[in-house]
Amino acid sequence: MQQHDLVDIDVFQDAKKVIDALRNRDVAPASAWWADNKSRLKKSKSKFEFQLKLQEFIELV
Repeated sequence: MQQHDLVDIDVFQDAKKVIDALRNRDVAPASAWWADNKSRLKKSKSKFEFQLKLQEFIELV
């Protein structure tokens, strides 16, 4: 069994894209990820939406 059979590489690739974009002050990929996952995030009482909106505001200033 290969390592790639045990790991969902797409999840890590998507995370890297979001992280790299945030480092470049681009919140669009993070916003798209949040939109795709908001129901699960809200169920887990995540503060990601607040942090994302705060970052969007910071980038505007």
